[in-house]
Amino acid sequence: MELEFAASARRLERERLARKREVERKKRKQEKLSREADAMQARVARLVEERRRARAQEAREAARLEEQSQGIQLDVSLCVKPRAKADTNRIVLPKSVLETLEAQRALDIVQGPLTFAVSVNVDGVGVVTTHCGVDEFTEDDGCCAVPPAVALSLTGGNQVDWLVGRQVRVRFAQLPHHAKVKVAFQPRGQGFHRGEDEVVNIDIKTVLLRTLRDMLTLTEGDVVPIRNEGVTYELVVRHISPDPAILILNTDVEVDLMPSERAEEELRRREDRATWLAARRARIDAKQAVLETADKNEDNKNHDGVPKRFPLRLRMPSGKTFTRTFQADTPLEQVLDWAAINLPEPPSDLPLHVEDNAEFYLVQALAGRTQARYDVSMAARSLADLGFAGRESLLVNWNYFPSGEAPSQATEENVPEEGTSGAALASASSPPAAPQETQTPLQDIDSDEDRSVGNSAEPKATATFTDAMQAAEAQLDRSLEEENLRKAMEASRVDKGPNATEETAADKVHIFHSLVAKGVAPTEAAQAAQKYPDQIIELETMGFVDHARNLELLDRYQGRLERVVNLLAGGD
Repeated sequence: MELEFAASARRLERERLARKREVERKKRKQEKLSREADAMQARVARLVEERRRARAQEAREAARLEEQSQGIQLDVSLCVKPRAKADTNRIVLPKSVLETLEAQRALDIVQGPLTFAVSVNVDGVGVVTTHCGVDEFTEDDGCCAVPPAVALSLTGGNQVDWLVGRQVRVRFAQLPHHAKVKVAFQPRGQGFHRGEDEVVNIDIKTVLLRTLRDMLTLTEGDVVPIRNEGVTYELVVRHISPDPAILILNTDVEVDLMPSERAEEELRRREDRATWLAARRARIDAKQAVLETADKNEDNKNHDGVPKRFPLRLRMPSGKTFTRTFQADTPLEQVLDWAAINLPEPPSDLPLHVEDNAEFYLVQALAGRTQARYDVSMAARSLADLGFAGRESLLVNWNYFPSGEAPSQATEENVPEEGTSGAALASASSPPAAPQETQTPLQDIDSDEDRSVGNSAEPKATATFTDAMQAAEAQLDRSLEEENLRKAMEASRVDKGPNATEETAADKVHIFHSLVAKGVAPTEAAQAAQKYPDQIIELETMGFVDHARNLELLDRYQGRLERVVNLLAGGD
């Protein structure tokens, strides 16, 4: 009788503990649902507030444009076409636009160059707007031709050929002019790097100011392409003070260069990881306090002979093992908490998981057959319900899979060997990464010298914006080569005085880069720039541009320019 009363008491105690755990489980579930509902409500409120602010910003922008337009009304939709013109953000508009402006006496009212707001609706981004000037009113009716700098600013992150066949909205918007402005630029992608790690040595101030001297306007969000040694880099205009869109003609521009997008993302990722690790450590400390107070004095057998308590052994990614006994009706959540306590700090490349204990999972450490995977989605189920009945060994692996993508079963092939790290499992099991999209090189712009010497003829029409960008890049490279040679030639004809050494060295650098750009091997170009700097400049000025032949004759006649010129002029 006493044994029956004792067994009944134990059964009632088990039922009480089971009801208590069920109440706690439901409470945790309700709290989780409540947190999710609060988060959803906060997201909805944030979206509503963002839309309200967007509408208010649009209204302010419309009022600002109305004020800046000085009563001049122009708002047309035009088909956009590529224009292979470098170093400019001036577009070509149809004659009808000029007629509309003349009818309102705009040319008499406006002081300074005419500027326009050009916008396009980008899926997933919204309306993207930039500002630009106008070069001519000679485009076909219903169309406008935009150079690469404007096209890049309108794509909203898409490739430039996304603009082909699209309509843009062109409005008259006279921008403010300030004597001094401050502009923050951010390099796109990895910034000034060649490949993954090689840092490019670039005089960013000189290159950027050379580009800006031919730009008429700047708008927050614009993409400014800059060209250096045959490579184009993209800078995003992140902030302009005092106005978000300005006229920069005859303006002192103070440049603030921000970290590249990749560097900024890496910094943000480190901050997010530090926050996540701190929150994870606080949760683990709380779990450890709960487990330390767990009851360890339960009987080892129940009335039907099935083990009530049994040991579980966990093998960590590092190879360390830990053993602890659990009751059959213990929820898996306690096992996951125990694993989290003993796990080391997660690897640096592990994705940040929002849900508690989602950063790892368990698999049975048996080989030769398909084994079940246990993770946080099963946390409320008891060990008995999951099939645990005796001594079990489990592997703990880091979860490198995004939510919903990890396999529900661990097979013989993807169960790691003892001591195998989660990173190794991820590299073996995860699908191959999608190829990284290659950024199309940008193009640039014509120099003041090009326009001054009659280089104003438009390049021939190009079929796509990519073609226009490539043509503009080639145009800019030729312009820069000629500019470098002119500088070297001018410097060589000046009495250099006490600074002759430094100036001559600078001249030789210009000559070296010019020869390399025109196909001369770097080693040969370096030797020629040292030995024949003046002769190379003179031959270029005379129109002898076959550099391989020039260098051959200069070597043959030890740099005697008269002999070389006579032979070249005589066709020898």
